[in-house]
Amino acid sequence: NNSVMALQFYLTTHALRNGEHAIRVSVHIANTRLQTTIGISVNPDFWLDAKQKVKKGTVNSKGMKFNEINDKLAFFGSKYWETKN
Repeated sequence: NNSVMALQFYLTTHALRNGEHAIRVSVHIANTRLQTTIGISVNPDFWLDAKQKVKKGTVNSKGMKFNEINDKLAFFGSKYWETKN
């Protein structure tokens, strides 16, 4: 398969009522892009854009700890690579 594939996590630009921003995932396959939120939001001060994950010690408004959030991101990433290969 010669399709170009890419996966990226980022925060929405619009803040939710609680001040957090939703985490979005963008999947590019060839000339098609799918974007959706993953059901998790965080304070943008705790988002590491370059690493596409949250800082150690982060807890969001729903009580999710940084390791739970980062594990979810890794899970989405692993499913992506599983699909790619």
